[in-house]
Amino acid sequence: MPRIHLWAAWVICAGVAWADISYVTTVKSGGYAAGATTRFKMKGAKMRMESADSVTLVDMDAKTLTVLRPSTKTYTVRKMEEGAVALKQTGTQLKTSVRETGLTKKIGNYACRQVMMTMEMAGSQASLTMENEMWVSRDVAGLAEWKAATQRMADKAMGPVAADAGTRKMLADMQREMAKVDGVPVLQITRMKMGREMQEKMKAARKQMEDMKKMGGKQGEMAEKALAGMQGGNLMEMVTEWGGFSTAAVAASEFTVPAGYRKADK
Repeated sequence: MPRIHLWAAWVICAGVAWADISYVTTVKSGGYAAGATTRFKMKGAKMRMESADSVTLVDMDAKTLTVLRPSTKTYTVRKMEEGAVALKQTGTQLKTSVRETGLTKKIGNYACRQVMMTMEMAGSQASLTMENEMWVSRDVAGLAEWKAATQRMADKAMGPVAADAGTRKMLADMQREMAKVDGVPVLQITRMKMGREMQEKMKAARKQMEDMKKMGGKQGEMAEKALAGMQGGNLMEMVTEWGGFSTAAVAASEFTVPAGYRKADK
């Protein structure tokens, strides 16, 4: 199965900011991820993503991803080009498209429009389609900063982290499509759909999960969550709410490795 690397997922969902922006995402449903909350903070060309058990620091100038593990007070550093190299090595091709559907609705205090983003990933072993149904709003605090960030990202593009022209073009095209989104997501429904070659494998995987569910206990609970995320014929369906939008200043120290942490190999 083609893999979506951490840096790619970040680009899809967030972009890069050139002003201070903060927000929170909460997964309302979606298998193992249900209930997960991630806090995002951005300043200049840096971003902090804080979850329950880890913190990821993104530095676009240095082209690095630093992952902090508070439980062990350790951290690891990766270069962004590793993801681009992996895409080339696996033969994965990406095609992204964004379109407005014309549908509107109010979510909380936000007037929202439906925007569909589809990413088709074809690899040497399997194909996968990720569909993002996004309800975006222009009423969110920090809209101007957000629009400037996505446009700057489209200009800067992730392409420079890739050594080959093909991968650079794929990543630049992806960001160019994302820059078309006029608004900030308030609600996002992500669906991952498998190609034909994976359907038989998924039938076997589903049966295995159903057998685990019958066993009960912790494994049974995990299997039940996994099955819930595969309903509707999708490999995964995840509903995420966005909120807590703020343009308050973020301290520079939020983007550095804390004192007392040691570097780990992995």
